[in-house]
Amino acid sequence: TTTLTTTAMGPPMGPPGPSATIHGLSTAAAFPNASAEAALAPLVAAHGLNEAEQATRLAVRRWAEEKLAPAAAAHWEAATFPHELMPSFRALGIGGGAVYGDASVRRLSAKAVAMIGAELSRVDASFATMYLVHTGLAMESVRFCASAQQCAHFLPRMASMELIGCFGLTEPDFGSDATSLQTRAVACPGGVRLTGQKRWIGNATYAGLIVVWAIDDSSGKVRGYLLETGQRAGVGGGPVRRTTTVPGLRIEKIERKAALRCTQNADIYLDAVFVPEANIMPTAADFRRGVGLPQVLESSRLVVAWLPVGVSMGVYDAALRYLHEREQFGVPLSSMAINQEKLVRMLGTIAAMWTLASRLSDAHEAGDGGIQMAHVTMAKAWTTRMGREVRTVATQGSRAVRHAPPWVRMTHRACSTHSRCRWSRWVVNCLVGTASS
Repeated sequence: TTTLTTTAMGPPMGPPGPSATIHGLSTAAAFPNASAEAALAPLVAAHGLNEAEQATRLAVRRWAEEKLAPAAAAHWEAATFPHELMPSFRALGIGGGAVYGDASVRRLSAKAVAMIGAELSRVDASFATMYLVHTGLAMESVRFCASAQQCAHFLPRMASMELIGCFGLTEPDFGSDATSLQTRAVACPGGVRLTGQKRWIGNATYAGLIVVWAIDDSSGKVRGYLLETGQRAGVGGGPVRRTTTVPGLRIEKIERKAALRCTQNADIYLDAVFVPEANIMPTAADFRRGVGLPQVLESSRLVVAWLPVGVSMGVYDAALRYLHEREQFGVPLSSMAINQEKLVRMLGTIAAMWTLASRLSDAHEAGDGGIQMAHVTMAKAWTTRMGREVRTVATQGSRAVRHAPPWVRMTHRACSTHSRCRWSRWVVNCLVGTASS
């Protein structure tokens, strides 16, 4: 064995004294220190964030460690969303994302939003998903596709998180193939009526605004419709199955999920649901020119590339603390070369993931014309796969690590960010292959 004498993998720790607290893999009492970032500081410095954004990012980290971590495990077990945390989360003033800012809400850079997502996913990827669906898919849809009047009406309330948004694109039979959607919008006096079904829609059980993507029956184009539900996050999640106050709208939570269990995915049933003309977004999806919906998808996929970075850092931090505190033969497991080698492999992978996501974010925000959708989707597919590798290395050789509830939660979120992108990864491979050949 060797003795860990540097801070390269976190502070050295001797055997704990009789009064020391052994946290092990439990994150309820105290979340482990951000050891991965400390070890890789010269490589993963928050380049591109201004001083205020960096302070906001660290404030989110403190909130996640102090507020989210103690509640995450219980909500994971129950597959419920932590509505009780929403008031303190709103107080962070980050609900505007990269879309909107005013006197009470900061407008952040796209990279800052992505890194905030990574901070949240380090503790719980389910909560990070809620935030990124709201500030990303939902608010970006309004930003890119709505009229000035619609933006003025919806964005301030969404930025304050009084109104949580969700993104109704995926259907039981179609997801990435948006041009084949079965949901239809049929013109009627004063607006349209939506008929169809949406599936796997995150935030749907408490979202006050559903951005429904449907085929405009008169033009055949894919268009977004702003469907207000009257629901609000932070005041309870409602029953599993219910008919909403909107005639014809029914929302059913999808039960028995194994991963991202706090994320409230749902089926949305639309039976001639009325949407007034004022809530029909004017910019239809144009996939040839990359306008409207394609812009929303590109921005969101870039953010998703950061989620496995945060998850992997959380996995590393928990593994390192476990190795420091767990003893065999009278010494911490972290002092053994076989475990140090695994830590080095994890750190190297995390550094590579961070570098790719960061470089792509910088180029995208700078408006680099060379960045294409294929690059963004390739990065998303690769970081999710590398996140699963970090999880695999972390769980090697320890039943305690594999089966402790917090670790199971981290394991599932690392796998889920990969598996939910797995099918699209094959499509991505074809896209990148075509673009590069």
